[in-house]
Amino acid sequence: MSRAKYGPASRARRKRITKMAKGQRAGRSKWHRMTLESLKKALPLRLYATVNEQTIREGKTGVVFEMNKCRVQAAREAKGLPPFPCKDVGLVEYSVFAKTIDPSIKTRCVSCPPDRPSGQFHCAWEFSI
Repeated sequence: MSRAKYGPASRARRKRITKMAKGQRAGRSKWHRMTLESLKKALPLRLYATVNEQTIREGKTGVVFEMNKCRVQAAREAKGLPPFPCKDVGLVEYSVFAKTIDPSIKTRCVSCPPDRPSGQFHCAWEFSI
């Protein structure tokens, strides 16, 4: 390919793209903080936030979402039923929700039925990059 095909406009465009790519690599941690901040803002907007008590806090490696009082689990406790094993459902629900905001977000279950309850929350999920 001949160098003559690339004019001054093309060279300028390549320089801008290279500069943007360097900036993205340099600002990677800032971008990830923004992504997790977006997730923190979006979690309370879910329908479940209106019927359940939940807490969102900073964890060791990301954001921790705790379902402090779950309407489903509370109803089962009141009826003397064992906890509903919602871990598999939660893995799909929370990971898809997080990936909708940013595909690089990873979801990890901290604790969720059928795991033994902690007493502080019914389930907890950690989101990280």
